[in-house]
Amino acid sequence: MTDQPAPDEAASDEAAPDEAAPDEAAVPAGKRVLKEPPEPPQADAVVPVTVGTALWAVAFLVLLAFRDRLAEADNSWWLAVCATGFALGLLGIWYVRRRREAYRRAGRGL
Repeated sequence: MTDQPAPDEAASDEAAPDEAAPDEAAVPAGKRVLKEPPEPPQADAVVPVTVGTALWAVAFLVLLAFRDRLAEADNSWWLAVCATGFALGLLGIWYVRRRREAYRRAGRGL
């Protein structure tokens, strides 16, 4: 004897393809039911953005000490990456501080 269920038992475990859950019954075939998105997390991003910006500045200063070796290895562009990271970090600090103040003015706080 085999351990496989009889064909009629296997069919009873599976839902019939034409049967749909009540909330899915009104949805046309091939469409998905979209749920309401969750609220975004309310976190103060000033500290992490500031730390990241400071790390880009430190990386730039460390690589500046090795600029001759970077030039020999044709990796001088690393300095430009660090400078760009620092500049974008300054922009990010401005943005997250402005966002935090807007939340505080609206009474939602961060």
